[in-house]
Amino acid sequence: MISQNNKGYALALFEIANEELKLEQYFQEVKKLNEIINENEDLVKLLSSKEIQLEKKLKILENIFTNHFTVNINNFLKLIITNNLFIYIKSILKIFLDIASKKLNISYGKIYSSKKLDEKIISNLEKFYSDKLSKKVEMLNLIDTTLIKGIRIEIENTIHENSIKNNIKELQKSILEKEQ
Repeated sequence: MISQNNKGYALALFEIANEELKLEQYFQEVKKLNEIINENEDLVKLLSSKEIQLEKKLKILENIFTNHFTVNINNFLKLIITNNLFIYIKSILKIFLDIASKKLNISYGKIYSSKKLDEKIISNLEKFYSDKLSKKVEMLNLIDTTLIKGIRIEIENTIHENSIKNNIKELQKSILEKEQ
């Protein structure tokens, strides 16, 4: 039941964004909000607490978010707090982002590398895969210390790997097949 509520709130926000023809703007704002929420677990606990009065929660919300988000995003957050659902905010935002990214034809990918990649390299990979997949691709660089050299890219459940680790695996597999 809670997940249906989460989906309902996310869909309502999506419909408002669509009706206003501002889906891209809402998408960017919710992405920013999602980052803030994910980086501040204490804020989620604070705004989810049953010990703190509603008026105080709304004041905290106003002090933190009013100048950073549109009126409708702020009103949406007020509604979530008023209905004591802020504990589910991560889920609600994720559902919205999933729905909106599909509508906006955006895919997400992960680039695994042995060290942090330069933003220009990430940007070039995003452009390459955006062209290849005919949709916007946004990538996140994650460090994988098991990679010796090279990268592994995951987009839409597909793995594109060019690494020494993978080459060694393929070589081992080939040798084992020849021995049998």
